[in-house]
Amino acid sequence: KTKSFLDLKKFFENGKLVTNQGFLVGAGCVRIAIMGFKSSEVNENEIEKMKILLEKQFKEGAIGISFGLIYQPGNFMSQREILELLKVVKKYDKIASFHMRDEVNEIERSIEEVIYYGRETQAKVNISHLKVMNKKNWKKSKKIISMLEEASKSGISISFDQYPYEATCTNLFVLMPQNIFDGDIETFIKEIPNFSDEVMSLISGNIKKRGGSENIVVSNSYLKDTYFNGKTISEISKYLNLSEEKTVLYILEKSKGKAQGIYFSMDLEDVKEFFKSDLGVIASDGNSLPMEDKFELGNPHPRNFGTFPKYIWMIKDEVPIENIINRITKRPAKLFRLEGRGEIKNGNFADITIFDLDKIKDSSTFQNSFQCPVGIEYVVINGKIILEEGTVFTTKAGAILVN
Repeated sequence: KTKSFLDLKKFFENGKLVTNQGFLVGAGCVRIAIMGFKSSEVNENEIEKMKILLEKQFKEGAIGISFGLIYQPGNFMSQREILELLKVVKKYDKIASFHMRDEVNEIERSIEEVIYYGRETQAKVNISHLKVMNKKNWKKSKKIISMLEEASKSGISISFDQYPYEATCTNLFVLMPQNIFDGDIETFIKEIPNFSDEVMSLISGNIKKRGGSENIVVSNSYLKDTYFNGKTISEISKYLNLSEEKTVLYILEKSKGKAQGIYFSMDLEDVKEFFKSDLGVIASDGNSLPMEDKFELGNPHPRNFGTFPKYIWMIKDEVPIENIINRITKRPAKLFRLEGRGEIKNGNFADITIFDLDKIKDSSTFQNSFQCPVGIEYVVINGKIILEEGTVFTTKAGAILVN
């Protein structure tokens, strides 16, 4: 097990990485390291210990910090606590990336919170996988862009990343009210039979916010019986003869809280509207997944396999290719201060992808996600060829990225 960025760096040295990888420090991990999974607000002694721990990771090369304010224990964090950690971010000229507290009905307030942090600390802030969910909130993208661009013009260093899909993917726990889980999965499972009507109503409300039971697909149930994988909560509810709320709880119980869901809750027009802002970059919000390990992984979100080809294919007839590539390479490298990366230039590291603009396209779908994109001829990492005309080499050329 690794306990610091330096431990992680040592673990991955000596040809263990296929791709380049940089790491953000998890704010929740820092909090847990100092005070466990307690929901209480930090005291002065605890916050000082958290800041010292974060500073250590930054000195060792971590490229920023990430906040998951919708997940435990991130949702326990007060604004005071976050502001104190951002002082360290500012001191070391790193970046703080935020999964906001609420991406649904309180999205404007959540964006204002991130803007507030950037204004008060002058630290560089980023909104992770910006999106608009729940049909009644669709078309808010223009207003959100206006909020962000106004903040940027006022001197706040703010950005966002997004993926070019209309569905999200995360643990089914996101459907649970935030006050019923304190980090102990065994206790949570034992308490399921005792959940009140109020809790069940809140679960039902969260299901609706995320698109409704007919638009939530179990991507991986983590069960030996893979029947649930690829099925909607609505379909599984009918199969089990349970309410949609009890169906979600059943899957969480059987999977011991691991089950993942895909949530069709976004509008394509909002996705495309976010493409237009120069404050945005493209990011998959996905994982590095082995193509041969399909059984264990269920049917993951296609963003794991096709994000960047899909984005290029979607917008190549509307935007100059130089601008498209900038959003994928140069701008992210600048945001994370990755020197010598992000553009083809004398003296830079040779990280190069060669593709046919007329052919490049994603192949991965929500029904069959384990599909490689087409149109990519070569991939070069740190000067070594990793992919050539469809052949993938076993060369491990990746490096740990630090700033």
